This record gives sequence, structure tokens and C-alpha cells, in this order.
Amino acid sequence: MTIVKPDVYTRYFKAVDARLARRETGLTGVGSIFTALVFILVFKTDKDPNVLAVVGLLWLIALNGLRVASRTLKQIRSTLRALSDVAAFLETAPSRKEYLDHCTQKIDPNDDVCVAEPMYSLACVSNPAEHVGSAAGRVLAPAHSEMASLGVTRTTMVLGGLLGTVFFFALQMAKGELEVGNLSHLSSALLCTMTGVMGAIAAGFSVSGLDRELELIQSEVEAFFSAIVAPALASDIEDQGLSGERALWESVRAAIQRLTTETVAQQKRMVDQAQEFANALVELELQLRKIPAIT
Repeated sequence: MTIVKPDVYTRYFKAVDARLARRETGLTGVGSIFTALVFILVFKTDKDPNVLAVVGLLWLIALNGLRVASRTLKQIRSTLRALSDVAAFLETAPSRKEYLDHCTQKIDPNDDVCVAEPMYSLACVSNPAEHVGSAAGRVLAPAHSEMASLGVTRTTMVLGGLLGTVFFFALQMAKGELEVGNLSHLSSALLCTMTGVMGAIAAGFSVSGLDRELELIQSEVEAFFSAIVAPALASDIEDQGLSGERALWESVRAAIQRLTTETVAQQKRMVDQAQEFANALVELELQLRKIPAIT
């Protein structure tokens, strides 16, 4: 019997979706501030075409990082909306056939949402409770992949900025400008580093805390599968009766699992009671020792 109602997770998934929507809106402001700072720095330095070409390349890489961050947030939000729809569907207490039909209708290899596929897989195994962890991981696997891509973009920004700075310093040394104390192009060389670092900061700020958010969402998805989906599938198996050999073995397995759980719980209660009894005996012994001896 399911203890947690599906509407609890429906509200949770919708709340997280709304929170990520606000974060996604803030990406536009981050991109605008980064672009304004880059143009201000370019305006304040000399207009060396080589430097401008490198800065322009770093600027495009940074904007691509922000685009990846936006795509990651969109993918997570789509997943949350799909999970919310599933929770709302499970509120109707569907049968196994209705559950499978619903999953089949939602499966689309061309979309970025991976919710129906692992849920369908849970219905095809003998013990869904044992596979909820892997199923929850598959649900958010595309988002984790996008996060890894964004990490590569941030590293590229920093290393690209430093490489540009070293490259232009090397050009000045080759011309002998540093030996005569000509530092007029120093700001242009440092502009590459500034652009790379600012781009990495912008990309990092856009997804700050998103790793922790993903871990929390995955934990809740695993709990959702454990508390709602797996019990619903198990109860449906029990309701089918012993009409076939597979149903018979499923019923035996479920009965053994319940018996094992109840036995472990009973043993734990017995150990706790024995511990309480031992503590009471120790307390009684201490009280007896405090009684003065009768002479």
C-alpha cells in the first residue's frame, strides 16, 4: 500500500520547475552584463585587430557556454514537467495495462526527456524496487551530460584567455618592445585574460548550485519511484491473482520479501527490548548498591 500520495510529488516537481524558470530568466541578464563589460574593456584599450579577433572568439565561446546553460535548464524543466504529469496520472490509480499504455505513448526517441523509458523498464522487471536507483539516474542522465559540457566550456575560456595573453606577450618580446620598456600593448594582452576569466565566471554563475539541485532532484525522483511507482506496480501484480505461473512466482517472491522485512523488524524490536531490559538491570544494581548495609 502506497503511503505517500502522488499529489505530493506533483506539487514538488511544479515548485522546482518554477524555481528553475526564474534562474533561466536570469541568464539573459548575465549574458548582457558580460557583453557590456567586454565592449567596455575593448573600448578602453587599443584596437589591435589580432587582439580583437581573440577576444571575439572568447566572447563567442562564452555565449555558447551560456547557451549550453540555458539548454541544460530547459532540459531539466522538461523532465520535471514530465514527472509532474506522471505523478498526476498515478493519482488515478491506473492498472498495469493503463500504466504501460501511458508510458508507450510518451516514449519518443527524438526528444530530450528520458522519463517514460525508465518507467516502462520498471514495469518489465520482476522486482521494480530493486531498480529504482538506476531508473532515477537515467531520468537525469541528459542533464548531467550537459553539465559536463558546460565544465569543458569554462575550462576552455580560462585557458584560452591565458593562451592569448602569453601569445601577445611573446609577439612583443619578439619585436623587442619589452626590452625598451614599451608597454603600450600590455593592456591588449591582458584583455584576453580578462575576457576568458569573465566568461568563465559568467558561465559558472549561471549554473551556480545547479549540481546540488540536480542531486536533490535525483534523490526525490528515486523516492518517487520507490514510494509511488514501485508499490503501484507490485500491488497490481498481487491484484491479478494466481492466474499463471509467473504470477504465482511473483506472489511467492512478494510474500517472502514481506516475511523477511517483518522478521528483520521483529528481531530489531527484540534487540531493543533486550537492551532496555539490560539497562533496567544495571540501573537496579546501582540502586541496590546505594542501599546502606544492615548491621
